[in-house]
Amino acid sequence: MAIASSCSSATSFLHFSFSLSLSLLFFSATSSTDTIYAESSLSGNQTINSGGGRLVLGFFTPPGSTGTTSFNYYIGIWYDTISVVTPVWVANRATPVTDPTASELKISDDGNLIFLNQFKSIIWSTNVTTIPSSNSIIVAVILDTGNLQLRDESNSSLIFWQSFDHPTDTWLPGAKIGFNKLTSMPQRLTSWKRTKLILLLDSSLSRAIQSAQPLSICFSGICRRNIGPVESGMDTSSLLSRR
Repeated sequence: MAIASSCSSATSFLHFSFSLSLSLLFFSATSSTDTIYAESSLSGNQTINSGGGRLVLGFFTPPGSTGTTSFNYYIGIWYDTISVVTPVWVANRATPVTDPTASELKISDDGNLIFLNQFKSIIWSTNVTTIPSSNSIIVAVILDTGNLQLRDESNSSLIFWQSFDHPTDTWLPGAKIGFNKLTSMPQRLTSWKRTKLILLLDSSLSRAIQSAQPLSICFSGICRRNIGPVESGMDTSSLLSRR
C-alpha cells in the first residue's frame, strides 16, 4: 500500500509539474506577442499583435492577389479589426518575397531590425547606426497606435527607430508628416504603385495634404482608401468621410 501511495504521489507531482510548465510556457508566449526579441523572428504565417490586439505585424499579400499563380509577400502592419487585410505600413514595398516560410524578420547582431528573403539576403533594414553595442537589450514592439518601435527593452523611452518616422501611403493618428529636424529627413506619404509625392503645407493634417494621387487615412480602425485627389486646405473630417 505504501508503494502504491508513493507511485500515486509521484504521478500527481509529475502531472502538476508538466501542467505548470505548460502554463508558464503559454503565459510566456502570450505575454510577449507584441514583441520581437533578438532570439526570435517572424516567418511564414507568424504574426505579433499590439498589446490591445488592434493591429498585426506579419506577412501579407496585397488585396486582389487571389486567383494568381504566384504571390508576392510583404511585411506590414494592418488592423486586426478589419476583415480584409488593409495594410497601413509596409516595410519592403519595392522588394517583395515569394517564399515567406524561408524569409524572416529579425533583430540582427548589430541591433537593427532586418528582413531577409529566402536567399538570406537583407532586402530591408532599419539601418540605424546609433544603437549602443552593450548594456541594452534591443526589441521591436508594435503599439496599439500602429507604431512599430525598435527600442531598449528596459527603457521604452529609448527609441532607436520607429515606423511613424517612415510612413508609407497611410497616415495614422499620432504619426507626424513634415521635416524631421533630428534625422534631417522628410516624413511624407507616397502611394504604393506610383511615386507621386504628397506635398506638405504645414504641420497640421487639416491643411497639410495636397496630392493628385489617391491616398489612405486611418482613424480608430476605420480606413479610407483612394480618397484623392486631395486639395490644399481640406480638413480631416472631409478626408475621413469621403467614400
